[in-house]
Amino acid sequence: MINKSIKDGIISMFKVNFKVKPSESILILSDYPTEDDLINLSTNQINEMIQRIYLARDIYEVGINLGYNIFLKLYPATGQSGKEIPNDIADLMLKYDIFIAITTYSLTHTTARLNATENMKRGASCPGILPQMFGKEGPMQVDYNLISKFTIDLAEKVNEASKGLITAPNGTNVEFRINPKSCEYDTGIIDSPGDFSNLPAGEAYLAPMQNSTNGTLVVSKGWFKGLKKDMSFKIENGLVQSIEGGGEIGEKFNNLLFSKNIDELISLSRRNIAEIGIGTNPNAKNPLNILEAEKIKGTCHVAIGDNHTFSGGTVESDIHIDFVIPNARLFLDEEEIKLN
Repeated sequence: MINKSIKDGIISMFKVNFKVKPSESILILSDYPTEDDLINLSTNQINEMIQRIYLARDIYEVGINLGYNIFLKLYPATGQSGKEIPNDIADLMLKYDIFIAITTYSLTHTTARLNATENMKRGASCPGILPQMFGKEGPMQVDYNLISKFTIDLAEKVNEASKGLITAPNGTNVEFRINPKSCEYDTGIIDSPGDFSNLPAGEAYLAPMQNSTNGTLVVSKGWFKGLKKDMSFKIENGLVQSIEGGGEIGEKFNNLLFSKNIDELISLSRRNIAEIGIGTNPNAKNPLNILEAEKIKGTCHVAIGDNHTFSGGTVESDIHIDFVIPNARLFLDEEEIKLN
């Protein structure tokens, strides 16, 4: 039997976030661990993947009980957020009015997702989502009307500016230029054809002007899974130039971005400063779950890799990875903007 608190959150997702109509069809997607995942991921990570499969089943069962035309489909995990999903799954997304991806790896920055929304399907990518997020105090059960107003107002302020600066007590100091009218908002309201969101939602975000981002991004320990030492990214002309610290996680990212064994164009795409984002969800709290952490009100985040699905974004990459900055301060055209 589905936990009542979670069930209420799932019903709210259907009725508040999607405003599902009786005539609409819904596709629930989930990815299952491959042999590579079983060998390379921790027991906890595998367990969370299994939790998402059960969550997808719970969402499917609640939808059936509500009388919806709903279908559940699993596919082998791709191993990386932003990596394209199997062609048959991409084709399936075009056959349903609504898609909800309860997955480990994100569909947001994939051509499959972009094709679906450009063909007026609407949906959500929920990489890393966990059942407890649907609980009473979780980031799924939140006043999305308040989130919508705050987030849209914030995006409008960003769109009125030409340059931005993010600072934080951890040593982050990142400046960037803003493509005109390029800041978008993710309010969690997905009720019109072509709409798309992360769930849980709550952020304003943009692709900074190409080659314009400079400074130092510090990722604090405890704000990225497995990170036990602060990790620092040096950024010049929109590209990560070097990474210091971070222990094993720092080594992982040095290898991912700078290994001599990868093609130079792939390396450049991974080093791209892809996104500047601002969290706006007051119920988001968990710093170790990126899906939730980047929505925490009062934080900013910087992402590397792909941004071709963003307004003004031009870089296609096989990765899109976000780094969240707690206690952030945002300045637009040198004026500080209130984040809380």
